[in-house]
Amino acid sequence: MTKLGNTELLQYGIYEEEVDLRIHIAYKVKKIYIYEREEAIKILQHHPTRSSYQEVNGAKTETARGHIVPVEIGLFGIQGLIDINIRKSILEKNWCEQTDDESIKGERAVNIVREMLEKGVIQLYLPEQFKVRAKHEGDLDMQLKGKDIILIPEQPSIQVKCDYMAGSRALGGTGNLYIQTHECNPHGKH
Repeated sequence: MTKLGNTELLQYGIYEEEVDLRIHIAYKVKKIYIYEREEAIKILQHHPTRSSYQEVNGAKTETARGHIVPVEIGLFGIQGLIDINIRKSILEKNWCEQTDDESIKGERAVNIVREMLEKGVIQLYLPEQFKVRAKHEGDLDMQLKGKDIILIPEQPSIQVKCDYMAGSRALGGTGNLYIQTHECNPHGKH
């Protein structure tokens, strides 16, 4: 028998996160979906829950639970949900298969977001309160030092999720995002 990690389903997910934004990497449709955590929490009760299962020592075990939320903005959609195509070069470098280990998928999803941030792709689409602001420097001493404008970057915290099959049905996705609220980690993977 294999030594197991946590096999009890615990509340762990969007409600416990201390982040501003969540980004789902939807490999199937080659997009990322960005939304404010608080906007998603507002509408979760209106969406059905789904569980994920894994084989643990020969038994089907519930390892995650979350809400299925449509990517289309409707009455109970996530307000401000943004989708952005993943650049081909970034996607190819960080491709993974749905059957790959969770840690590999997670690492590659984070790499995609990091590269898109470094290339300035994501910043164009961020909600206004998370964009870099330019402040005219009115202090004469600062101006004499050549500093006319000071950039004030907002630094939102981001949770990245590999949501492999998420995305528009028209593009081959499920039509939804999976927003996790509970999990267990029987295989001790991170």
